[in-house]
Amino acid sequence: MTALEAVSVYLPPTRIPIESLASSFGLTQMQVKLFRRFHGLSEVGRDPDSSPAELLLKAARALDALRLQAHRVRYVIYARTMPVASPYPVNPLHEVCRALGLDAALAFTLTHQSCASGLLAVDLAGRPLAADGIEPEPRALVLCGEKAFTREADKG
Repeated sequence: MTALEAVSVYLPPTRIPIESLASSFGLTQMQVKLFRRFHGLSEVGRDPDSSPAELLLKAARALDALRLQAHRVRYVIYARTMPVASPYPVNPLHEVCRALGLDAALAFTLTHQSCASGLLAVDLAGRPLAADGIEPEPRALVLCGEKAFTREADKG
């Protein structure tokens, strides 16, 4: 059975009202209302000075359990909503693994599942962990989140 041991989040401190982004994204007033009322999205968090890897690291480094159990991490799964999150050859996942000392872990990315990517990653992490007989109580780290790096992706 897959269980969550710890959860962490990083929310950018800068919050921008959705209305202030409407003109740059070509949103109509009706679309802004839809974002606010139906999706509950009244603001957007922004951290323009941090790279995608730095954003993921800000959340991962807040996991006390990760510092204590890093030697047990066998899998690192990066769950994204978009198929491409960085221009080639940049790979935020590998940067994060190096920074956290998780070079020995099998690291891979899961995409094309939209907002369900994170949930699928948790489910998927449990499968090899259950079959892993290498060490008692192996762990997986699931990373979620991305930063749009193109104007078109930023609109999405």
